[in-house]
Amino acid sequence: MSADNAIMYEAPKISNQLVRSHLIVAAIGGFALILTFIALFLLRTDIETLAERLAPLDHASANLETGLDESLSALRGWVSLEDPQFITQWEQAWKSKIRPALADIHTLESSTVSLLNKETLLLLESLLDELQESQWWIKSVAHTPGNEPAAEIYQEQIVPVALLIQRHFDDLQSRIHNPDPLYSPDLMNLIVSLQREFSTIQIEVEQIVHHNKLPEAITYKSIIKKLTAKLQTAAEKYPDPIPQQLLLLRKELTAFAILSSEAEQIRQSQGWNRAQHLMQKETVPITNKTVSIVQTLSRRAAEQMTAKATQTKQRIALYIWATIILVLIAILTAMLVALQRSRSLSRPISELAQAANAYAKGELNNNIEIKGNREIESLGHSFNSMRKQINNWQKALKEANNSLEERVKTRTHELQTATQQLEENAEHLRLSASVFKHSVEGIAIADTNGHILDANDAFCKIHGYSKQEIIGKSSRFFQSGRHDHDFFLTIWQSISKTGQWRGEIWNRRKDGSIFPLWMTINDVRDSDGIVTNYLGTFSDISQIKQSQEELDFLAHHDPLTELPNRLLLLERLAHAISRAKREKEQLAVIFLDLDRFKQINDSLGHPHGDKLLQLVAKRLSSEIRGDDTLARLGGDEFVLLLEGITKTESVGITAQKLLSAFEAPFDLDNQEIRITASLGIAIYPQDGIAPTVLLRNADAAMYSAKDLGRNNYQFYTQKLTEDAIERVSLENGLRNAIDNRELYLLYQPQIDLTSSKIIGVEALLRWQSQSFGLVSPVKFIPLAEETGLIHKIGKWVLYTACHQGKLWLDQGIDIDSIAVNISGAQIRRGKLVEEVTEALNDSRLPPERLELEVTEGFILDDPDAAIKQLSTLRDIGVVISIDDFGTGYSSLSYIKRLPIQKLKIDQSFVRDIPNDADDMAIADAVIAMGHSLDLSVIAEGVETEEQAEFLTSHGCNKAQGFLFSKPIPPEEIVKLISKTNGLR
Repeated sequence: MSADNAIMYEAPKISNQLVRSHLIVAAIGGFALILTFIALFLLRTDIETLAERLAPLDHASANLETGLDESLSALRGWVSLEDPQFITQWEQAWKSKIRPALADIHTLESSTVSLLNKETLLLLESLLDELQESQWWIKSVAHTPGNEPAAEIYQEQIVPVALLIQRHFDDLQSRIHNPDPLYSPDLMNLIVSLQREFSTIQIEVEQIVHHNKLPEAITYKSIIKKLTAKLQTAAEKYPDPIPQQLLLLRKELTAFAILSSEAEQIRQSQGWNRAQHLMQKETVPITNKTVSIVQTLSRRAAEQMTAKATQTKQRIALYIWATIILVLIAILTAMLVALQRSRSLSRPISELAQAANAYAKGELNNNIEIKGNREIESLGHSFNSMRKQINNWQKALKEANNSLEERVKTRTHELQTATQQLEENAEHLRLSASVFKHSVEGIAIADTNGHILDANDAFCKIHGYSKQEIIGKSSRFFQSGRHDHDFFLTIWQSISKTGQWRGEIWNRRKDGSIFPLWMTINDVRDSDGIVTNYLGTFSDISQIKQSQEELDFLAHHDPLTELPNRLLLLERLAHAISRAKREKEQLAVIFLDLDRFKQINDSLGHPHGDKLLQLVAKRLSSEIRGDDTLARLGGDEFVLLLEGITKTESVGITAQKLLSAFEAPFDLDNQEIRITASLGIAIYPQDGIAPTVLLRNADAAMYSAKDLGRNNYQFYTQKLTEDAIERVSLENGLRNAIDNRELYLLYQPQIDLTSSKIIGVEALLRWQSQSFGLVSPVKFIPLAEETGLIHKIGKWVLYTACHQGKLWLDQGIDIDSIAVNISGAQIRRGKLVEEVTEALNDSRLPPERLELEVTEGFILDDPDAAIKQLSTLRDIGVVISIDDFGTGYSSLSYIKRLPIQKLKIDQSFVRDIPNDADDMAIADAVIAMGHSLDLSVIAEGVETEEQAEFLTSHGCNKAQGFLFSKPIPPEEIVKLISKTNGLR
């Protein structure tokens, strides 16, 4: 069959396929139109159903509104005319319209959930119940005689509630007076304040009811609202049973407010009918709200139906667009099928024509595969057979030609390779010469006897010679003399075995100086493997060696004092212990700590502190032997290691020598500074056999020296370790003492010796630890000062004492002052004025009621800063007194400048009166000096009548001590003052 016949044979098939494609497009379009009509019908049905469901809801809402209007109109007629017909109309409105309409809405709600809000329906039902009850009450009270006037409501209802509230206040005050650490002083302040405000409210309500005195701004309602809020807050703060009483009091106040409001309204109505008043105040607003909710229900239903209609329109548009898209897709599909069928016939004929055209141009490598009808495929096979035969002839001719060309190429390549090798060798020689000349490392070439044949500029520069001076010289010419014969023998043995040697060597320069080099030597062999030369490379490592030495020094020495650091000390101590163990000798570790160095550092600044440490290190180094090790561990801590100890007494002599080194002052920028040190000594092996143990025990001995007054030395004992462990435990417990509510205050009365009255109290801190029981202040106060915990504890003491003082004042207990001890650390910190001001503002304690007791020694540490802070406190009214007067190193010039108002004679001068004449003289002198400076004088530690009589006779009219009372809790102070108004 020819190609034309094949095409005519296939054409009817293509036409049939195109017809089938058009039929498919029509079927898809018709199906899409049918779906669109069905969707439109269903959506129309939904809209009609929605309208049918909305119509009964609108009818029920209209009936409900009409019934509400009729019930309100009938009620108004009954109130105005008292006609029973109106009551019948009112009942009919509720029975025939309002309640049925509500039932219809509930019935519709079950089938119209999407249109109605269930919460709104519940609110509507609740309002209708409330409205019916309100209208029923108006119907019942209208025209009923016996409406009580406001005065009768006040007398029979308000007054009993007020009395009950007052009893609640009294019960709360009596309960809070009982000793209970759970109730803070501010609870009593709250109760007293609330009781005072309620009395004001009661007077205001009485004026409104009895005297028709209506103030311009009636405040009792807002005040009661604030009172109930305060009671609610307090009930959440305190433990049972206080919350129950506070909440009960809150309810009674609410009842009082309601009754007062009703009395006020009756008074303001000026004789209106009570039913008319209730209708205007309650029924009409409820009715309006109910109608509003009904209208809201109808509006929401209409809005939802409108939304559904909008959604329906959107869905119709979506269906129409989907139909159009489906029809377009079907048409495009039919066109693509027809196009594909046409291409299936035209493509093989086109490929055959292209292959024949290429063959005519001489391109015989194209092998074609034609797929179609049988005639076209047969023609393609014949064409391919002819192409293969011609191609085989051409291939044989090419192979012969290629063989000849390959022989020519091989010879040409050999010639090019030889030429390139010559060029590369020449370039390599030029490069080697350049590297040799310009290398930063020294390079030298020697013969087999070690004589230098050539050297580069770097080699000459490193050794300080010119090239002419080096050529021909032996390698031994540069030897430094630091290496022996075996060292060089090892080098040549390595070269003989491995052909090279690499390592560090010291050479000598032309100027005679020796320096380190990193040298590499390699042998050079000929083609037969025989050594012909030696090649050496040299690098000057002088700077690297110097840097290593500096790093090693910094790693093992303190950068400030250049003394050995902890790491080097431990290494030397471990080595010393090993030697002492081997030689059966003793060694000593002396731990030295500067006394009060932190004060110097804080007052003069860290640069001066660092310079002082350098001077101390220099002076101590001059006092020890050359074999001893003096190290700085950090801060102001130094350690001295003494080896070869034969007698323990000699260690004590050395320690005393070190203490004597601090007798002379240190010069800091023309300012003389005196400082002392505390030393602790541990001896090997009795005090420890390990380096860390010896250091720890020497440290513990040093703390013992500080506890004994500083500026001394102590040997280690086992008890020091036990004390150190106990100290750490106490410190950990003290850190959590405030949070665990283990700290509390006791108060010791201060007595006027003339009138025997209590004129003040001193707040004394106590610690009842869960782990250690009752801890003495002598034990934990110094610990708090050392660790810095005194700031937190001192602030807590200030706040607690001020709040207690304000509570006593609110209770009517007149105490002139509350004395609080202030630590020197609080003064040095510089925040004393801020902390005292905050405590006074928070507690609202008058400043003149607070007395601060400061030890004179703490003031004299930094008098200018102390005087500035204390003067500021005195200016705001706080009383300043000197505690333990006479025990420090008092300076009358500073005492005169201090803003103090009181001196307290230390109990050490009172204890032995009248048996010790010196104590009596000192006490008399202090009293006289205080009076001459116009200061008040008080003595502490008074325990006998004789001591009190002596003080009184010599002009000291104030005292405190066990003769009068021991320190007691705050509630016992109240009882003591209330009971005796004096203790003697």
